[in-house]
Amino acid sequence: MDVTASSFYDLLPEILSRLSDCCFVALDLEFSGIPIAPRKSNKKQSLQERYEELKQCAEKYQILQVGLTIGHEDAEKGQYILRPYHLYLNPIVNSGLDLQRDFTLQSNAMRFLFKQNFSMSSVFDRGVGYLSPEEVNQAVARAAQKDGLAATRQMLKVDDSEPESIAFLNTVRTLVDQWVGDSNVHKKLVHGLIEMEYPCLTATTMGPFIQICQRDENQEAAQHANRTTEKMQRICKSKGFGWLAEALVGGDLSDLDPSCFQSDMGVGRSLAKVRKAADVVKQDLRTNQFLVVGHNLFVDLVYFCRCFVGPLPDSVADFQLMARSLFPRVIDTKYLATHSCGDLNPPSSLGEVHQDLLHIGTPMIVLHEYYRKYCRAPAEHEAGYDSLLTAQVFLKLSVHFRDTKPRTSSEELHHMFATSLRMEESFGYGRPSRSPQLTDCSDAHAKVDKGELIPRPGAHFWERYSNRLRVFGTRERICQQKETTLVRRSYATATTPSPDTAAPVYPVVKPTYTINAGVVLSRPPQITRDLHPFEKAYHFYQRRLNERLALPFTKYFYFKRGTPADEDWKRKIKERHTPARDIGNYNAYSPDAWNDELLVGAAESDPAYQAEMLIRDAEETVNATSQDTSKREEIPRPYPRVTEADEKGDFRSLNRALQRTLYFVVRDKFGHWRFPRSPVEQDETLRLAAERTLTQTAGVNINTWMVGYHPVGHHVKTYRRPTDTGLQGAKTFFMKGRIMGGQADLSGNNQELQDFRWLSKEEIGQHVVDHYYSSVKNMLADR
Repeated sequence: MDVTASSFYDLLPEILSRLSDCCFVALDLEFSGIPIAPRKSNKKQSLQERYEELKQCAEKYQILQVGLTIGHEDAEKGQYILRPYHLYLNPIVNSGLDLQRDFTLQSNAMRFLFKQNFSMSSVFDRGVGYLSPEEVNQAVARAAQKDGLAATRQMLKVDDSEPESIAFLNTVRTLVDQWVGDSNVHKKLVHGLIEMEYPCLTATTMGPFIQICQRDENQEAAQHANRTTEKMQRICKSKGFGWLAEALVGGDLSDLDPSCFQSDMGVGRSLAKVRKAADVVKQDLRTNQFLVVGHNLFVDLVYFCRCFVGPLPDSVADFQLMARSLFPRVIDTKYLATHSCGDLNPPSSLGEVHQDLLHIGTPMIVLHEYYRKYCRAPAEHEAGYDSLLTAQVFLKLSVHFRDTKPRTSSEELHHMFATSLRMEESFGYGRPSRSPQLTDCSDAHAKVDKGELIPRPGAHFWERYSNRLRVFGTRERICQQKETTLVRRSYATATTPSPDTAAPVYPVVKPTYTINAGVVLSRPPQITRDLHPFEKAYHFYQRRLNERLALPFTKYFYFKRGTPADEDWKRKIKERHTPARDIGNYNAYSPDAWNDELLVGAAESDPAYQAEMLIRDAEETVNATSQDTSKREEIPRPYPRVTEADEKGDFRSLNRALQRTLYFVVRDKFGHWRFPRSPVEQDETLRLAAERTLTQTAGVNINTWMVGYHPVGHHVKTYRRPTDTGLQGAKTFFMKGRIMGGQADLSGNNQELQDFRWLSKEEIGQHVVDHYYSSVKNMLADR
């Protein structure tokens, strides 16, 4: 239903009444500007950076449309009745309030809205006016400041090029000076006398005369009251959508004065309906806070709070507390549809999610009969239409992800729900809170299990999906509303704690274990591993089998008969019976060709021997065909698989055990070998603590990088007796790291470390104690 400036005050009582007893409210907003998506890069924004971006845009751009879909549950029929409302917001402020508001449009946002046939004229022609709480305070302060002040007088400026005007002014000045000299002092004396000695009289200057008459205090008070009432009515009327926004956040509606809707202001409506609706809402909102549903709700909440609540805090953590105090229960259908997507960004636009859910027929969703009959067909991407889609998506997904665990008694359900959402009266908000108004009876639970109704209070669904807002493109990916002890208060006193509400005191638990961050720094294998003797024999067998099954070599294609090359070929065949030098003496075409296997331990199966034979054959060919016989050509051999560090037993070198993974271990002042570690400092993550530990231990001349943000293992050490501070032991959580270059240097370490080594898994087991090795061995690679 379209709510315009002319119909807003007629529909306000109905909307307020629907809000007081609804099950949930679906909210959607359209803006005149949004943050422009940054260029794609490997570095993602943090949640704080995204919030600062949104905060900057929310302070610059306005809300153009508001969509509200109020949902009621009919448990007897197993259906949900939706009532959508679509409102344009007019950014123009009443000129009589002496307020200025900047209205900014973003080209990208307008281009998108115009493609959806957005009517900019409707914003100004039919839009509902509104004032933010900050603007209301400014208007009231300015009205009080101007009340009773004399009108300012402007100085008259005449140009020197107007001689006639100058002559006229000189004549007037002469007459005025003469009149002032004769009577002005007398007039002041008369006014002073009446004011000081005759308080029951009043003196009024009328031209050259002074009129003295009886003072009418009632008339003066009535005139002052009329002026004040007119100003406050103007402010109250201009507030417009502000009342509805205040009802959404559960604020105080005491300023909803029915006298402000008198017919002489052009908004003829029933005072009784407004007064009754205000009274109902003020009573019900103190005992019920409905569920707020939105799609991509994080953005909507930032804009909504900035426009209708007050200035936004600087940190996203403070904003979470602010949003939590205003909207204790929220559901983001974008998170609901993508809660198990992992690190992927699946298609999650409202239209795509709604299209995927069209085949789901439960629960039964109907529009109210009046809305089906008399309301126009909604347009796509209108705020009212999107809020209707959001409500339908929420109902279908909540049924799809419902908790099918068996329920218990009604009291236990309420207790479970209050515990899971931390919404007991003891947790504040200034009033007791309860779940969305869902019927709590056995028939309703039966319909829940059949998929006809959404989960009841106490279901695991609310604990898992509520108060989590999806924020794609950030490292955190989720903005989870913090469940902390808050005092529920109105935004007008958001910075002043309630003196009647005392925050519960929680005991401070002293830590019993020291938390350390350990580093498992490794160097991966540099070469392939040595082959097993069976593997060597098998590969050699395959080579001889290929020699035996290969087609006969047509030597005449390469060597002409009688040439030196042909004679050399015949000599080699006579010596080794095969052209392949690396498989030894073997004749593939002899009667004994079947015997192509080797005995165990034969040198021919060693890959090093085969490589040497091939290199020698190549050297003979090169030297035989070379014209320079003064020197012998040598072909470079492969590097050995056993290095100089292996031969010398240098455990500090990274060039040892090239076919194994080596790990960096250190020896402390007590002579114990272990991985580097240090206690985690305050406000420090495990990853940051691990990076700091590695720098303090191995120095800065080593190039490393940490693998992941989660530990790969842990070790617990329990002291024989508690320390003086009550610590019973230490828990070390190990982070995985890789070295890319450089070497460790213990000269500058602050842990009194004596030595370091690069060891394989088996070597670590020989250096560390058994209890320590049993904790870390499963983190280490076998190769």
